[in-house]
Amino acid sequence: MSEVAIRTYTGVERAAVLMMLVGEEEAAAILQKLEPEEVRQLGAAMFKVADVSEQEVEDVLDDFVDRARERTAIGFDPRPKIEAVMNRALGREKAESVLARITPAEAACELELLDWLDAPEIAAMI
Repeated sequence: MSEVAIRTYTGVERAAVLMMLVGEEEAAAILQKLEPEEVRQLGAAMFKVADVSEQEVEDVLDDFVDRARERTAIGFDPRPKIEAVMNRALGREKAESVLARITPAEAACELELLDWLDAPEIAAMI
């Protein structure tokens, strides 16, 4: 995120900026999953952030990416996250059955990770 933010946004306003960046179809699909009050709040925020600057968009996107990195296993070992989600959704026994069928071979999984990394990141791992 930039050192000096031009404007401080609330969570709803940051979500509104992101909504303005996605396609109409995607934004509509997101709105359909919200409660009526959330739709009103987000819609009002979308009008409020309509004059957002390029730097502010960049700040919101940087913040989003930072938060996503903190919460996701993408690009790293996804196994613990997937196992936890499957266990919660299906129960331990069913989850183990599904995971046994869908979990890729160990070597292939580790090698596929390299496709997502830059050379300096790979060098740091070695």
